[in-house]
Amino acid sequence: MMAEILVVDDDDAIRGWLVAVLRSARHTVRSFGSAEEALPQIRKTLPDLVVSDIRLPGKSGLELLETLRADPPTATLPLILITSVGHRQIFRKGMELGADDFITKPLAVEEVTRAVDARLARAHAQSAGERVRSAVADPAALPARIGRFRIEKRLARGVGTQVLLGRDQSGVQAAIKMLGHAADEDRDVTLERFAREIETAGAVRHPNLAAVLDRGLTADGEPWVAFEFFPMGDLAGFLTQGIAPHLACRIVGQVAAGLGALHGAGIVHRDVKPANIMVRSANAFVVTDFGTAKRVRVDTTLTPDGRVVGTPSYVSPEQITRKPLGPQTDIYSLGVVFHEMLCGNKPFAGADFHQVLHSHVMVPAPPLPTRLARFQPVVDRMLAKDPAARFATTDELIEAVNALSF
Repeated sequence: MMAEILVVDDDDAIRGWLVAVLRSARHTVRSFGSAEEALPQIRKTLPDLVVSDIRLPGKSGLELLETLRADPPTATLPLILITSVGHRQIFRKGMELGADDFITKPLAVEEVTRAVDARLARAHAQSAGERVRSAVADPAALPARIGRFRIEKRLARGVGTQVLLGRDQSGVQAAIKMLGHAADEDRDVTLERFAREIETAGAVRHPNLAAVLDRGLTADGEPWVAFEFFPMGDLAGFLTQGIAPHLACRIVGQVAAGLGALHGAGIVHRDVKPANIMVRSANAFVVTDFGTAKRVRVDTTLTPDGRVVGTPSYVSPEQITRKPLGPQTDIYSLGVVFHEMLCGNKPFAGADFHQVLHSHVMVPAPPLPTRLARFQPVVDRMLAKDPAARFATTDELIEAVNALSF
């Protein structure tokens, strides 16, 4: 996306470097050594983007930003500030004044181009009339487009998020997840979880993990991520039809392979359940929904108010008792799914939430029917109360499942 960009920096070397980087991306670039020199040109041409150092002779970059925001013709002009690492107070002041982004010194080509491209894409969406926030506020309304995708319908709405079905020009469909309407007190938690989901999904790629097709910001600065769409739905929709033992083993093996990729990156999913296992085809199954996933070394098992992270019917004992989590946490939850696929019912039940959690911690899993006895050792090991008694890795689990004969 070619644009007219104005650079303001009193350091000739840095200014020249920025001009060269931006022109190599085919942008039209003008540069000035001070805010006083730049202001008349900004007001005259209204460039697509201003990139300004904060420390300038005379009027500073923050003062330039404040001046532009106070003048109606330039009030919404995109502006990126350049500063040094660790200047938290300057970051704060810039945010309060309305800076669109920050680039830190020492400058790197990738950081500069990423920040510029993201801001220009956002400005382009605004100029094209994409007003997603109004659609979120009005549940009956939908945005016409998000990124490269034309929106066809809403697939789901959860607590603070919604999923829309989109299609790009080549006909590829995507499940586009974005923030929805949430109470102010829940928004920070929802945003943190959503940011974690985007980060995890983009960091780990595997055939048995849902693929990320695209991601970005809406015209109002709200994040979104486009996952591959699964027309066949999730595993939960197939449980009522019954799962043959050989297919249940195949599903466990494929889900374990996807989880193993997460574990290899130091990430625990923490919410393995049928609704998070998608059906790509009759023989291909995929793990999705990384909103609760966390890196093991920084993991916490509960929310600040003490709620368990995960789904009660599938949560592991260590998630309930606030003990350290690891790969065995996901293996336990997958064990619950395995039992449910084989028997048609969950191994732990109760009259309420608390009874179910108590059963996970204290009550042994019921034995499988006699006709399924050969699966008992694998299920028992997956559902062991002590994580150390479970399979140490998903590779061990896959080997055990593959060894079962039919």
